Amino acid sequence: MRKKNGDTPATGYDGPDHNEPGLTKREAFAMAAMQGLLAADMESGWGANEAALQAVIQADALLAALEESQ
Repeated sequence: MRKKNGDTPATGYDGPDHNEPGLTKREAFAMAAMQGLLAADMESGWGANEAALQAVIQADALLAALEESQ
């Protein structure tokens, strides 16, 4: 069964033996989205949970768009 794009590593391998995968693409995209959302709108009043949810929604939207474009 083929892994979903968002579940594949976004970074190289880590760990003492360099055999543990780093962040997934979904995690890396969500991290970048959360940074951008919080930096762009500090007045939103979002708590951590709402900001995290919005970041995941944005990451999933990017992954879906990438899948459609292939």
